[in-house]
Amino acid sequence: MPYESARGCWWGQKSHCRFCGISADSMPFRSKPAARVVEEMLALAARHRVLDFALVDYILDPRYFREALPALRDAGVDLRVFLEVKANLRREQVRMLREAGVNVVQPGMESLSTPVLKLLGKGVTAFQNVRLLKWCEEYGVKPTWNLLTGIPREPIDEYARMAELMPALSHLEPPTVTEIAVYRFSPYHRTPRELGIEVTGPF
Repeated sequence: MPYESARGCWWGQKSHCRFCGISADSMPFRSKPAARVVEEMLALAARHRVLDFALVDYILDPRYFREALPALRDAGVDLRVFLEVKANLRREQVRMLREAGVNVVQPGMESLSTPVLKLLGKGVTAFQNVRLLKWCEEYGVKPTWNLLTGIPREPIDEYARMAELMPALSHLEPPTVTEIAVYRFSPYHRTPRELGIEVTGPF
């Protein structure tokens, strides 16, 4: 069951991730009140006899940790929820997600290199990304994440560093390796030369 609790991206309003194609018109973040989210999700679950939900939001409203997630946890319904989060979560927040029925997250990690993450404007470090993978494993939340390659001005030696790191992470969820792309409305699309990109054609 697809469900929308918010629109826009509160992180993108502060720092637009370089590859992100959310337009300026769609970026302003607004979210439903926590009580409404809980009421609607439980009503949809009962009406359609479905427990699996996919939140279509770009990013989770951090205020939901105070009310919405505890209320879903206490509702006594065995929900299975997918949603997108920022990777700088705390341990207790990952635990709260799992207790509320969240079993899959897309944390938008993109790299295990802090210099590369800075180039992308992600606002997290490699340490925070690895820590999130560990906590997801600990609490039974599956993280789906991409390892982006081909990032403009990336330090090439960072790939050797990440390759050395990978054997120590073999017990954690692996990434899908994906080449960076230029999406319309992204900073890479708006100011390509400034960010180290030469656009040679429509693709």
